[in-house]
Amino acid sequence: MNWLLLITIFIFVLHLIGGDDQIGKSSIVSENFGKLFPNESEKVSAQKPVDLRRPSVSKKRRANKEIEALHHAKRLKDRLRNVSLGSHRKLLLIGVFMNATSLTARDTLYGNLQKLSYLADFAIIIYDGDEKAISSACNVNNTSILDKIVHCRRAAISYSPGHRVIPKPLLYPELIEYLPNYKKTILMDEDISLQDFNISEFLSIWECAFYPLPPPLIAQGLVNVNTQFYPFVHYDTWHLSSNLSSVIATATDLVEQQMPAFDSLFLLWFIQHVMVYTRSESLRLETDWGPDGFWCGSVRAFAHHVYEVKKPSEMIPCIIVVGTKPFHHLNTRSLNTKKTKFGKYVIAGLKASASWKKFFPLWKTNWEDPSFLETSYQYSYGIRRECPYLQFGPIR
Repeated sequence: MNWLLLITIFIFVLHLIGGDDQIGKSSIVSENFGKLFPNESEKVSAQKPVDLRRPSVSKKRRANKEIEALHHAKRLKDRLRNVSLGSHRKLLLIGVFMNATSLTARDTLYGNLQKLSYLADFAIIIYDGDEKAISSACNVNNTSILDKIVHCRRAAISYSPGHRVIPKPLLYPELIEYLPNYKKTILMDEDISLQDFNISEFLSIWECAFYPLPPPLIAQGLVNVNTQFYPFVHYDTWHLSSNLSSVIATATDLVEQQMPAFDSLFLLWFIQHVMVYTRSESLRLETDWGPDGFWCGSVRAFAHHVYEVKKPSEMIPCIIVVGTKPFHHLNTRSLNTKKTKFGKYVIAGLKASASWKKFFPLWKTNWEDPSFLETSYQYSYGIRRECPYLQFGPIR
């Protein structure tokens, strides 16, 4: 694949569908990535973020659904006052999306179960496979591991006629009944291996990297191979540079769908009251593009209404945890659209993103311009000496 040609087509199509004018202002990777980070002894003042708490709707933007979604966030807060969601909630739920017919996916799943069953419960959402394959995927011989699987079945939407691909975000509603029972939720593709991933360090850094600010509501780890479009999620970007050796976490405006980690109540709200407006378009276009460009933008508004964060500057919405070992991306490329019709896949994705922007214009992340993501790191980062490992508590 000629990446220069692909990026040129990407920019051209984006402008055709009404993308932002800022794209193309800089190269994908800044010439000196390390210069974006100050020395450990320096303190960097936070940029003043946009106040997302009170979105307004004008006659020209009747499709804006931010206010309606935040109304439901307020209702969730009222429910929390009547229902104790404290000590009885478990720590971690891991949701895995998989094709039950894939032996590689099954082996990867069982390896992850064996490694993390002491700490997490698993919800296995199957998007393809007949009854025999589903039974084989869900029935684990090890009884202790089997007890950690709280959900394993094929998603109802995956039987939708006339659709070759079911976008991954449309599988998220399978988790709704479980999310109130957990503090944290990690979503992961079937080709993610956690064999070298240190989950305890990941959770601890997520908790305390920016103390005394509250923990961000969304986090992401690093990937071991350079398979992703953005370099800031690559392990080598951080760990081959001596300038970044003390950095354990960094603020970001984009957390990808590959392996995002959420505050469970935020994810519950996002599935039920944000994604609901874009489901039909995502299914029609058969693309999973969209939600990861908007969930970081919606965090501050949610945190204000549910967790009573008074000012946007009082919390960092999303972070990338860089101070621990990466997860492994086996890159099985299970989505057929990526393998056979990549150009159409990109165009469909951009159209879906435009649909999201129509509904939630104030929450959009400027993900088209990678320099925006990189320079946003300058205003907030976590360093090792400020974050003693807390094991698994107090996770809020």
